[in-house]
Amino acid sequence: MLSSLYSGVSGISAAGYTMSVLGNNIANSNTVGFKGGYTSFADILSQSLGGAGGGNQVGRGVNLADVGTLFTQGSFENTSNGTDLAIEGAGFFMVADDTGTYYTRAGQFIMDDEGYLVNPSGYRLQGYSADDSGNILTTVGDLNVAQISSAPLATDSFRIVANLDGSAVENEPGSIYASTITVYDSIGSAIPLTLTFTKTATAGNWTWAASVPAGLGTTTDTGTIQFDENGALDAPTDLDPVISITGTPSGADLDVTWVTVDPTSGALSGDITGYAAANDTYGLFQDGYAPGTVESVAIEQDGQIVGLFTNGQTRTIGQVLIADFVSPWGLTKMGKSLFAESMSSGQPTIGEAGTGGRGSIASNALEMSNVDMASEFVRMITTQRAYQANARVISTSDELLAELMMIKR
Repeated sequence: MLSSLYSGVSGISAAGYTMSVLGNNIANSNTVGFKGGYTSFADILSQSLGGAGGGNQVGRGVNLADVGTLFTQGSFENTSNGTDLAIEGAGFFMVADDTGTYYTRAGQFIMDDEGYLVNPSGYRLQGYSADDSGNILTTVGDLNVAQISSAPLATDSFRIVANLDGSAVENEPGSIYASTITVYDSIGSAIPLTLTFTKTATAGNWTWAASVPAGLGTTTDTGTIQFDENGALDAPTDLDPVISITGTPSGADLDVTWVTVDPTSGALSGDITGYAAANDTYGLFQDGYAPGTVESVAIEQDGQIVGLFTNGQTRTIGQVLIADFVSPWGLTKMGKSLFAESMSSGQPTIGEAGTGGRGSIASNALEMSNVDMASEFVRMITTQRAYQANARVISTSDELLAELMMIKR
């Protein structure tokens, strides 16, 4: 009789544990990266009773065997933040603070005031950094995507796509035209280089003179441009003239080549024309650039972080790493959607996304909770009925005991 009371109480306790897990699941149904829990139960060692056929056993109720975690894939939600990440497949992001390294499926990361990628709780995303040439290093650490610069590159060559009015007459309106292109010295100083074209008395012939503003250098280079009867460049046009600028802000001379020869055919290019149309510049191209800082980042499927710099350059600046476990069910929950390594989980295998069984990374996306609300409500109804049934066992056993006490009186 008393054993039935104990069994009923244990059943109510089991239902209470289940409701706690269900309530936590439902409360976190919108938590990014949350993994739902489940309860497992086992019967309690039975009581042996003597009998004619040998030993008989009567159960003593139920106890909680395990509260586990379901690591099924959650659905993805697209975002406008390029550092929002989701893992499609197995694995965890690694984050760290002063207390240690933790693992999470929640990929909400932003850049803090020091340029580190951090989650909403301030834990820093872990990975490999890269050198100034974009080569990935192999030391795991905090990923910083802002305290990185792009070195300047001195201009080596330039092109001008323009038309010089083929109907222009010497010393008449339209006979002088200037076009300016910005070039860069070795420290990234911008130098406006102006080419002034002047029509001569010879048909289709123009002279040019290079100049730069005072204080940024000096150049005295000049040359000739000749057009044929069809307005195309012709001899004796200067072939890839080199313009030398002395006294630049870097202190070093700057030699830039004006490309007038097509590098493929070896013939004069069609960049400059002499058609009977107004003087105009259609395009300016050069291969140097100023120093730059990171303007934005893009994260590839393999976790490589590509930085877009303010000078228009792109370069690999880091690598997000993925950690995987032989037994992720053995990880210890730490709250804040974090897990910690344990003896049961084993040590992580760390590497590039998409390798060694690790999942790939999707940027501009977040993995949502894997809690299925419909399933949770079904389990809740089942648990409620189990609770009611166990309560009935207790009340019925109590009534039987009351009857027994009445017999004694």
